[in-house]
Amino acid sequence: MAETLPDGVTEVEVNGVTVTVDTRDLDSVDVLYQLKDAQNGDMFATLDIIDILIGEEQRNRLVATIRDPDTGRASVQDFVQLLEDLFAALPK
Repeated sequence: MAETLPDGVTEVEVNGVTVTVDTRDLDSVDVLYQLKDAQNGDMFATLDIIDILIGEEQRNRLVATIRDPDTGRASVQDFVQLLEDLFAALPK
């Protein structure tokens, strides 16, 4: 039986991984400040936004999908694509 999610919480699939996102977090002063910082060129602010939206455990699961099995490295370019896919999958 499928779990009923609270209002504002949604599950999306990104790169074959289902993640739960509480879209109510987008209505947050903390996220607003992080978005401001990202707009002003602080690329690391985006990492904080991702952790607010999906948490460290789910982020790690997503990054595992892009990690090179031979080197153990996860490409920044592939990570940016993951983020684009995540935001594209969120309800509008």
